[in-house]
Amino acid sequence: MASATRLLPEGHSNGAGPQLAVRTPERFTLVVMGRSRVGKTALTICYTSAAFVQQYDPTIEDKHLKHTTIGNAPVSLEILDTAGEENYSALRRSWMQHGGGDAGFLVVFSLVDRQTFDELVAFHDELMDLYQDDPPPSVLVANKSDIDAGEWVVTDEEVTGLRSRWRNCTQVIYTSASSGSNVVEAFEPLCVAVRERVHRRRRAAREREAERNALLRENSTGSTCGRCRFAYCIRDACAVS
Repeated sequence: MASATRLLPEGHSNGAGPQLAVRTPERFTLVVMGRSRVGKTALTICYTSAAFVQQYDPTIEDKHLKHTTIGNAPVSLEILDTAGEENYSALRRSWMQHGGGDAGFLVVFSLVDRQTFDELVAFHDELMDLYQDDPPPSVLVANKSDIDAGEWVVTDEEVTGLRSRWRNCTQVIYTSASSGSNVVEAFEPLCVAVRERVHRRRRAAREREAERNALLRENSTGSTCGRCRFAYCIRDACAVS
Protein backbone atom coordinates (compact mmCIF):
# COMPACT_ATOMS: atom_id res chain seq x y z
CA MET A 1 0.00 0.00 0.00
CA ALA A 2 1.39 3.41 -0.91
CA SER A 3 2.23 5.63 2.03
CA ALA A 4 0.35 8.91 2.44
CA THR A 5 1.90 12.26 3.30
CA ARG A 6 0.08 13.98 6.13
CA LEU A 7 -0.48 17.69 5.64
CA LEU A 8 0.03 19.78 8.74
CA PRO A 9 -0.80 23.43 9.44
CA GLU A 10 2.03 25.84 8.72
CA GLY A 11 4.51 26.01 11.59
CA HIS A 12 3.54 22.57 13.04
CA SER A 13 5.46 19.31 12.91
CA ASN A 14 4.98 15.82 14.30
CA GLY A 15 8.74 15.46 14.82
CA ALA A 16 9.10 12.88 12.07
CA GLY A 17 10.86 15.17 9.61
CA PRO A 18 9.88 17.87 7.06
CA GLN A 19 6.17 18.25 6.40
CA LEU A 20 4.14 19.91 3.70
CA ALA A 21 2.61 23.15 5.03
CA VAL A 22 -1.06 23.84 4.49
CA ARG A 23 -2.09 27.49 4.27
CA THR A 24 -5.50 28.23 5.69
CA PRO A 25 -7.33 30.53 3.26
CA GLU A 26 -7.93 34.04 4.50
CA ARG A 27 -11.58 35.06 4.39
CA PHE A 28 -12.70 38.40 2.96
CA THR A 29 -16.08 40.00 2.29
CA LEU A 30 -17.15 41.82 -0.86
CA VAL A 31 -20.51 43.61 -1.04
CA VAL A 32 -22.18 44.16 -4.43
CA MET A 33 -24.37 47.27 -4.40
CA GLY A 34 -26.33 49.38 -6.85
CA ARG A 35 -29.85 49.99 -8.13
CA SER A 36 -32.06 47.17 -9.38
CA ARG A 37 -31.59 45.73 -12.88
CA VAL A 38 -27.96 46.82 -13.22
CA GLY A 39 -26.74 43.21 -13.27
CA LYS A 40 -25.44 42.71 -9.71
CA THR A 41 -26.65 39.12 -9.45
CA ALA A 42 -25.55 38.30 -13.00
CA LEU A 43 -22.04 39.60 -12.28
CA THR A 44 -21.84 37.71 -8.99
CA ILE A 45 -22.97 34.40 -10.48
CA CYS A 46 -20.75 34.90 -13.51
CA TYR A 47 -17.77 35.25 -11.17
CA THR A 48 -18.65 32.49 -8.70
CA SER A 49 -20.11 29.94 -11.12
CA ALA A 50 -19.01 31.01 -14.62
CA ALA A 51 -22.68 31.11 -15.64
CA PHE A 52 -25.00 33.81 -16.97
CA VAL A 53 -28.44 34.45 -15.49
CA GLN A 54 -30.91 35.07 -18.29
CA GLN A 55 -34.04 35.71 -16.23
CA TYR A 56 -34.30 38.69 -13.87
CA ASP A 57 -35.23 37.71 -10.31
CA PRO A 58 -35.19 40.55 -7.74
CA THR A 59 -32.70 39.95 -4.94
CA ILE A 60 -33.22 40.84 -1.29
CA GLU A 61 -29.93 39.54 0.05
CA ASP A 62 -27.93 36.54 -1.15
CA LYS A 63 -24.56 35.26 0.01
CA HIS A 64 -22.18 33.47 -2.33
CA LEU A 65 -18.87 31.78 -1.51
CA LYS A 66 -15.90 31.67 -3.85
CA HIS A 67 -12.66 29.79 -3.16
CA THR A 68 -9.81 31.02 -5.31
CA THR A 69 -6.13 31.96 -5.34
CA ILE A 70 -5.08 35.60 -5.47
CA GLY A 71 -1.43 36.61 -5.46
CA ASN A 72 -0.36 32.96 -4.95
CA ALA A 73 -2.37 32.82 -1.72
CA PRO A 74 -5.62 30.91 -1.17
CA VAL A 75 -8.60 33.08 -0.26
CA SER A 76 -12.24 32.46 0.57
CA LEU A 77 -14.54 35.23 -0.60
CA GLU A 78 -17.95 35.85 0.91
CA ILE A 79 -19.86 37.89 -1.65
CA LEU A 80 -23.01 39.65 -0.48
CA ASP A 81 -25.41 40.39 -3.34
CA THR A 82 -27.82 43.10 -2.19
CA ALA A 83 -31.22 44.42 -3.24
CA GLY A 84 -31.49 47.52 -5.39
CA GLU A 85 -35.21 48.19 -5.09
CA GLU A 86 -36.24 51.39 -3.32
CA ASN A 87 -38.26 49.32 -0.82
CA TYR A 88 -35.02 47.99 0.63
CA SER A 89 -33.04 51.23 0.76
CA ALA A 90 -33.38 51.24 4.56
CA LEU A 91 -31.15 48.13 4.63
CA ARG A 92 -28.36 49.84 2.72
CA ARG A 93 -26.57 51.14 5.79
CA SER A 94 -26.43 47.68 7.37
CA TRP A 95 -24.97 46.27 4.14
CA MET A 96 -22.35 49.01 4.17
CA GLN A 97 -21.44 48.01 7.72
CA HIS A 98 -21.13 44.35 6.76
CA GLY A 99 -17.68 43.06 7.63
CA GLY A 100 -17.04 45.73 10.26
CA GLY A 101 -15.07 48.00 7.95
CA ASP A 102 -13.01 45.12 6.51
CA ALA A 103 -15.23 44.57 3.46
CA GLY A 104 -14.91 45.91 -0.05
CA PHE A 105 -17.67 47.33 -2.26
CA LEU A 106 -18.48 46.74 -5.91
CA VAL A 107 -20.79 49.63 -6.79
CA VAL A 108 -22.55 48.75 -10.03
CA PHE A 109 -24.44 50.88 -12.54
CA SER A 110 -25.74 50.27 -16.04
CA LEU A 111 -24.23 52.13 -18.96
CA VAL A 112 -27.66 52.19 -20.62
CA ASP A 113 -29.68 53.41 -17.63
CA ARG A 114 -28.91 56.99 -16.61
CA GLN A 115 -30.78 56.82 -13.30
CA THR A 116 -28.61 53.98 -12.00
CA PHE A 117 -25.54 56.19 -12.42
CA ASP A 118 -27.06 59.39 -11.03
CA GLU A 119 -28.21 57.62 -7.87
CA LEU A 120 -24.67 56.53 -7.02
CA VAL A 121 -24.23 59.95 -5.43
CA ALA A 122 -26.53 58.81 -2.61
CA PHE A 123 -24.49 55.62 -2.17
CA HIS A 124 -21.30 57.67 -2.08
CA ASP A 125 -22.57 60.19 0.47
CA GLU A 126 -23.89 57.51 2.79
CA LEU A 127 -20.65 55.54 2.61
CA MET A 128 -18.55 58.64 3.36
CA ASP A 129 -20.79 59.55 6.29
CA LEU A 130 -20.71 56.06 7.76
CA TYR A 131 -16.92 55.75 7.59
CA GLN A 132 -16.08 59.41 8.26
CA ASP A 133 -14.56 59.98 4.82
CA ASP A 134 -12.24 56.94 5.09
CA PRO A 135 -14.34 54.09 3.69
CA PRO A 136 -13.20 50.59 2.76
CA PRO A 137 -11.99 50.18 -0.84
CA SER A 138 -14.53 50.30 -3.66
CA VAL A 139 -14.67 49.55 -7.36
CA LEU A 140 -17.03 51.38 -9.71
CA VAL A 141 -18.47 48.81 -12.11
CA ALA A 142 -19.90 50.07 -15.41
CA ASN A 143 -21.93 47.06 -16.51
CA LYS A 144 -23.53 46.10 -19.84
CA SER A 145 -20.53 47.30 -21.81
CA ASP A 146 -21.33 44.66 -24.46
CA ILE A 147 -24.20 46.86 -25.66
CA ASP A 148 -23.25 49.13 -28.56
CA ALA A 149 -21.52 52.27 -27.26
CA GLY A 150 -23.97 54.40 -29.26
CA GLU A 151 -26.64 53.38 -26.76
CA TRP A 152 -24.65 54.31 -23.66
CA VAL A 153 -26.14 57.19 -21.69
CA VAL A 154 -23.15 57.76 -19.36
CA THR A 155 -19.91 59.22 -20.68
CA ASP A 156 -16.37 58.18 -19.76
CA GLU A 157 -15.74 61.71 -18.48
CA GLU A 158 -18.66 61.48 -16.05
CA VAL A 159 -17.46 58.11 -14.76
CA THR A 160 -13.91 59.43 -14.32
CA GLY A 161 -15.25 62.49 -12.50
CA LEU A 162 -17.22 60.34 -10.07
CA ARG A 163 -14.18 58.20 -9.36
CA SER A 164 -12.06 61.28 -8.62
CA ARG A 165 -14.54 62.27 -5.89
CA TRP A 166 -14.91 58.74 -4.50
CA ARG A 167 -12.29 58.25 -1.82
CA ASN A 168 -10.59 54.83 -1.78
CA CYS A 169 -12.07 53.89 -5.13
CA THR A 170 -9.40 51.60 -6.57
CA GLN A 171 -10.60 51.53 -10.17
CA VAL A 172 -13.40 51.89 -12.70
CA ILE A 173 -14.02 48.70 -14.65
CA TYR A 174 -16.28 48.21 -17.68
CA THR A 175 -17.90 44.78 -17.52
CA SER A 176 -20.35 42.51 -19.26
CA ALA A 177 -21.96 39.71 -17.30
CA SER A 178 -23.36 38.17 -20.49
CA SER A 179 -19.94 37.83 -22.16
CA GLY A 180 -17.91 37.57 -18.94
CA SER A 181 -15.75 40.51 -19.99
CA ASN A 182 -13.70 41.95 -17.09
CA VAL A 183 -15.78 40.22 -14.41
CA VAL A 184 -12.78 38.58 -12.72
CA GLU A 185 -10.91 41.88 -13.09
CA ALA A 186 -13.67 43.61 -11.11
CA PHE A 187 -13.68 41.23 -8.14
CA GLU A 188 -10.10 40.12 -7.61
CA PRO A 189 -8.20 43.44 -7.58
CA LEU A 190 -10.77 44.63 -5.04
CA CYS A 191 -9.99 41.57 -2.93
CA VAL A 192 -6.30 42.52 -3.04
CA ALA A 193 -7.16 46.04 -1.83
CA VAL A 194 -9.32 44.63 0.98
CA ARG A 195 -6.56 42.27 2.04
CA GLU A 196 -4.04 45.12 2.19
CA ARG A 197 -6.43 47.20 4.30
CA VAL A 198 -7.11 44.30 6.68
CA HIS A 199 -3.39 43.66 7.12
CA ARG A 200 -2.72 47.38 7.76
CA ARG A 201 -5.45 47.50 10.39
CA ARG A 202 -4.11 44.36 12.06
CA ARG A 203 -0.55 45.73 12.13
CA ALA A 204 -1.78 49.01 13.59
CA ALA A 205 -3.73 47.13 16.28
CA ARG A 206 -0.66 45.05 17.19
CA GLU A 207 1.49 48.17 17.40
CA ARG A 208 -1.03 49.89 19.67
CA GLU A 209 -1.18 46.81 21.88
CA ALA A 210 2.63 46.57 22.03
CA GLU A 211 2.87 50.24 22.98
CA ARG A 212 0.23 49.81 25.67
CA ASN A 213 2.01 46.76 27.10
CA ALA A 214 5.33 48.60 27.14
CA LEU A 215 3.79 51.47 29.09
CA LEU A 216 2.20 49.05 31.54
CA ARG A 217 5.53 47.29 32.09
CA GLU A 218 7.23 50.62 32.65
CA ASN A 219 4.55 51.57 35.15
CA SER A 220 4.97 48.28 37.03
CA THR A 221 8.66 49.06 37.65
CA GLY A 222 7.79 52.24 39.51
CA SER A 223 9.28 54.50 36.88
CA THR A 224 6.27 56.77 36.56
CA CYS A 225 6.44 60.41 37.46
CA GLY A 226 4.59 59.67 40.70
CA ARG A 227 1.82 62.15 40.06
CA CYS A 228 -0.33 60.32 37.47
CA ARG A 229 -3.66 58.88 38.45
CA PHE A 230 -3.92 56.87 35.26
CA ALA A 231 -3.45 53.14 34.74
CA TYR A 232 -0.13 53.96 33.14
CA CYS A 233 2.09 57.00 33.16
CA ILE A 234 1.64 59.59 30.44
CA ARG A 235 4.55 61.82 31.45
CA ASP A 236 4.75 63.42 28.03
CA ALA A 237 1.20 64.68 28.50
CA CYS A 238 1.64 65.68 32.15
CA ALA A 239 1.97 69.33 33.00
CA VAL A 240 4.89 68.45 35.28
CA SER A 241 8.15 70.34 34.94
